[in-house]
Order: sequence, then C-alpha cells, then structure tokens
Amino acid sequence: GIIPDQKDTPVVGISPFGYGSSTWVCDDPPEAVGLFQQRLMFGGFATDTERIVGSHVGNYVTFDPGAEDASGLDFTLAGRTVSGAQHMLEIAGRAVVLTNTSEWVLRGGTSGSLTPTAINARTDSYYGCSDVSPALIGTSLIYVQRGDRIARDAKYDYAQESLASADLT
Repeated sequence: GIIPDQKDTPVVGISPFGYGSSTWVCDDPPEAVGLFQQRLMFGGFATDTERIVGSHVGNYVTFDPGAEDASGLDFTLAGRTVSGAQHMLEIAGRAVVLTNTSEWVLRGGTSGSLTPTAINARTDSYYGCSDVSPALIGTSLIYVQRGDRIARDAKYDYAQESLASADLT
C-alpha cells in the first residue's frame, strides 16, 4: 500500500559555472559568493555580470531550477546600468548585493523568503562599491564606495524598507 512520489526524482546536477553543464568546471567564475537563507549564492559571473544564482535550500551543490520554493534560483539584476555583483552579504535578514554602481536588496515574497517565483530585487542606492571586502559590524555593513575614497555605513531601515548608507569620512 505505499504510493511512490513521482515528483521526487534524482538530481540532474546543473552547475552554475558552465551554463547547464553537469560538471563543476569553472569556465565562468563568479566575483561574489554568499550564504543566505540556507542557499549558496553566486553572482557577477565573468560572461554575465548581472546574473545571480542560488542553490537549493539546504543543498549547496544543487542548482537545478524548478517551481518548488526550495528549488534553485537564477535571475538577473536588471537596473539602470550594467553593474556586476562584487559582494553578497546578509544584513537584518535581507540579502544585500553590492555592485560597482549600486546597492541592491533582495526582499523575497511576503514572507521574506527568496523563491524562484519571489525574488523582488530592488536598487536602494547608487554609490557603488570597491573591490575592498565589506565588514559586518553589529547591525551595520561597512563598505568602501567605488573610487576608494569614501567609507559607508549601511543599515537596513525597517520603516522605509530600504538600505540607508551614511558617509563615514
């Protein structure tokens, strides 16, 4: 009397580095790597700088796309300018992507969770960041603005639902 679950099939094994190849050969390395909501996230690929991919929830080696909430993510940060992801961090329960021209927050759906059907990527400012690795200190994200002359203190403002970056210099 056991009914098999036909939806639970073996993993295909799509690698984000080879655009559909099943091997983990890194012919398209990402610039940014981060962890968010039990997903391994990559962004700023050499051939597609605005592309962001995320693993299945709780499975850091599986990136297969799908309709389930825990399936892999694959989307593009479409903004005013082409800007490659340089850093990916989590602040105040939100995924933050710092690019060379802007700062993005990935908000997810109404629950705040990122799913294949609920990404809600929004640009919160246009300062841009440098190659210097940002630091998380308490509830602040400290990063160096593009041009390497200004340090910024970014905090998530829940009332405005946005990332506010103050000049520290």
